[in-house]
Amino acid sequence: MKILHTIHSAKLEGGGVIQAIIEVSSALSDRGVESEIACLDLPSISHAIPFKTFQLGEKNSSYGYSKKFKDWIRNHADDYHAIFIHGIWQFNSLGVFSALKKEQTPYYIFPHGMLDPYFASAFPAKHIKKWIYWKCFESKVFSRAKAICFTCEEEFQLAKQSFKPFQIQPSITGLGIKDPIQNQGVQSKEYQNQIPEMGSKPYLLFIGRIHPKKGVDLLIRSFSQLKGEKSLPENLQLLIVGPSENRSYDQQIRQEYQAISESLRKSIHFYGMVQDSLKWSFLSNAEAMILPSHQENFGITVAESLALSIPVLISNKVNIWREVKNAEAGFVAEDTLEGTKQLLQEWTEYSEKEKLQVNARKCFDSHFHSLKTAHNIINLLKQS
Repeated sequence: MKILHTIHSAKLEGGGVIQAIIEVSSALSDRGVESEIACLDLPSISHAIPFKTFQLGEKNSSYGYSKKFKDWIRNHADDYHAIFIHGIWQFNSLGVFSALKKEQTPYYIFPHGMLDPYFASAFPAKHIKKWIYWKCFESKVFSRAKAICFTCEEEFQLAKQSFKPFQIQPSITGLGIKDPIQNQGVQSKEYQNQIPEMGSKPYLLFIGRIHPKKGVDLLIRSFSQLKGEKSLPENLQLLIVGPSENRSYDQQIRQEYQAISESLRKSIHFYGMVQDSLKWSFLSNAEAMILPSHQENFGITVAESLALSIPVLISNKVNIWREVKNAEAGFVAEDTLEGTKQLLQEWTEYSEKEKLQVNARKCFDSHFHSLKTAHNIINLLKQS
């Protein structure tokens, strides 16, 4: 069996969607399902992806219209048992829909949280454009899909609130990662060579894109306030790891950082995008991973942390918060300044951290192993 994943961009710095495709494809490969990827990147862009990737973009744009992409899908649809559309609002979804009008190959959609009502309140002008696009195009793409694949029940319930008509065939396929415990870098101290001023001090880790929805500003403010009040351990550090992609937000983060005292700034460290062994070194040596997002469909770094028995401190806008809370694998609070301070204080005051570590791994095994996702997808494909 061979399937095709389509995505706007396969660049790794684009965030969790391409990482999710890689994880799912790898798990499917273990079950005998071959995966390939078609994207709207220009042919000149290089990808460090372990799967055959077709770069079918014609121009560099946020929408990515490409006749080449549509024609390629139409001409190669019969090569695949099914096609998966990852992400919406860009041409990869409409392009697949248009190409398959007369074809028998079924397609499925992973919205990856892009129907979350958060975006309507956070970006009202963009929401008006999306509403028009939904009425004219995207609703038709959804109505013809064999199924709409949601990573958890929370994502499905939120998606129903955003647009009408919403006539779909839902499937809770889940999302997960392969067990990273054998990866090079797990438990290594490689990170200390990159940030020598931090030494071997204990640290809380934020890892992800530096984006307005991630709540990094709340994290810096709450950590520095509690540190200033001596409500956190004196030697506890905050490590913020990930690529920047929003100039105005970067400036806001710099202002937040510069507003605190020099002594407090010494406890907060920044590092850019990390991959491979260095990423696992940062993750596996953290006391806990913290993610105070205003919207997070899944959070692959949450699953990665749990797999390494690292407890997670997350907002209740991370859609898998119920699984984390029910498993007692970390703490959950509102995506506000007070909520973020609550996460930090609960973590500091909790005396049974080893219990959280054990529960973290159990939570991963129960909910977020990619083999479970692969099993669900294969069962879905067998129904087509």
